[in-house]
Amino acid sequence: VNDYLFSLNPYVKDCRDDWVFILNDDMKLAPDVFMQLLPVMAADPNLFAITCNVNDWEGTEETHGLRRFRITKGSATSYWSDQKADKEKLYHTLYPGGGSAVFSVQKYNQLEGFDPLFRPAYAEDLDLGYRAWKMGWPTVYAPKAILYHREGATIQIQFENSALIRKITRNTMAWYLKNIHTPAFLLKFFVYLPYRLVYFYIYNRNYYFAMKSVLGSLSAILKARKKASKASVQSDEQIMKLLNNTPVYTVQAN
Repeated sequence: VNDYLFSLNPYVKDCRDDWVFILNDDMKLAPDVFMQLLPVMAADPNLFAITCNVNDWEGTEETHGLRRFRITKGSATSYWSDQKADKEKLYHTLYPGGGSAVFSVQKYNQLEGFDPLFRPAYAEDLDLGYRAWKMGWPTVYAPKAILYHREGATIQIQFENSALIRKITRNTMAWYLKNIHTPAFLLKFFVYLPYRLVYFYIYNRNYYFAMKSVLGSLSAILKARKKASKASVQSDEQIMKLLNNTPVYTVQAN
């Protein structure tokens, strides 16, 4: 059974090493990837993960970069930054790519790995990385650690495009309902909910059905939200300010 990234949770739980490189099997690596990643993890024990610069299969285009997020009216958006990364620097980023990053085994297990709430795929790495930020454990982006990715080689075979859109939208909503604890955020979500349901029913049925799916899972999401809030030591505003205003990371000596 292909359980995607969730199948790795038991493996990492039993792992006796300091770090684990979670790598999808539709990737190929540049020769020096490990030397770009492991010294950074070794130098800073507070890091949660370091994530790679993912290019398309031919190496003609960078498909990943610096990840940011914004909060608006009971919603939150994760997005790629327009900032061009200097290859000679490291940067704070919102989360590590689920199949393209080195993780701290101890911290991964403390967070209990990828949350099955996001099965079968999408936003599980966003959720994990953001929960790490809430614990004060950063994720760093390494522009010189280059991987090549055959985009959608697995998931697009199993899901039609409309189903993918619904799954991505549903899981992104589940992420922010679970993890964003800015004052009045949840209240604003429910205030704007009727308008958004009507709007998307008229103009975007995929988003409409994604919202209905979230509402069907609301009890489980709110239960996870309560657990996540107890573990937080950094606020959403602190994380957003750091990512948006001071993204350059300097290795913290051990």
